[in-house]
Amino acid sequence: MDNETIMQHVRNWVDTTSGGWFRESNVYSTLRQSIHDLKGGTIRQYLRRLKLDGIVEAHSSTEGMYRKIESNAAVMNLADLDGVDIKTRKVDILLPLDLHNVFNLYSKNIMVLAGDPNAGKSGWAFDIVRRNQWRKELCDLAPIHLFTSEMGEEELALRLSSAEPDGLFHHEHWNFVPISRSSNFADVVKPDKVNIIDYLEIEDNFFLMNQKFKQIHDKLTTGIAIINIQKSPKGASQISDNKGLYSKLGRGGSMGLEKPKVYISIWKEFVTEYGRTHPVNKAQIIKAKNWPGDISPDGNEYEWKLINGCRVESTAVNNEPF
Repeated sequence: MDNETIMQHVRNWVDTTSGGWFRESNVYSTLRQSIHDLKGGTIRQYLRRLKLDGIVEAHSSTEGMYRKIESNAAVMNLADLDGVDIKTRKVDILLPLDLHNVFNLYSKNIMVLAGDPNAGKSGWAFDIVRRNQWRKELCDLAPIHLFTSEMGEEELALRLSSAEPDGLFHHEHWNFVPISRSSNFADVVKPDKVNIIDYLEIEDNFFLMNQKFKQIHDKLTTGIAIINIQKSPKGASQISDNKGLYSKLGRGGSMGLEKPKVYISIWKEFVTEYGRTHPVNKAQIIKAKNWPGDISPDGNEYEWKLINGCRVESTAVNNEPF
């Protein structure tokens, strides 16, 4: 096979990538299946030519690693929004504790819920499904797609059955798409739907959390993603503001705050009253980018309870933050 043909094979392979980093060995191991006399040095030579041509970028610190340069960019069409009250274009979704009245979510937005194990993250996910599954206001954003990384079919049905009067699961009472998934959520999220991820797991390299958020964000078009994540280890990643508010962040720390438009932290706080200690569920808005009023809700704190595993209700008078 002549050099120009091999070069075209390399270029075709690069064109199939989606902008992520790849190694020379990835190209070699694929192409050698059809080009039996291919040499690794040849791949290296052609990738360097593609770099000179501005087709790929070499990694700054890892030799032999490249990524395809994505030169296409979508131009926004703002003309269709002339004279439109943008606040009326928010995603019409109901949230636990009526937080949809506190901040707005728009197309392509990500909302993150960070919580310790057993803090109630799944309960929030099911409550969002319960509140919205039959609502016509979601229009083309329905049905909701719920990605669960922990539950199988039996456990999911058991969880939902707790909300039934007879304690048995009835699938006709639920209108959403349950999907078993534990990784690479950007590959499967629905760009034009409400996506709930329960939960996004990351075991190490927590600094990559925002990269995972970005990958999901880039996949969205008119849809949104609500993502549950685990909290950072106890005592880590605390933030404060000029109001003296402190709240723990999820894995990824402050870097995980960059992409989400809304970031909420939930936890159990143990309170002693009349000589008895009991847990109190709390939630705090760490970040809300768009809100309907004049005052930012950042720092607002709420008390709540979880009923039957899928109903989040406020325990405060008039559901007011404190």
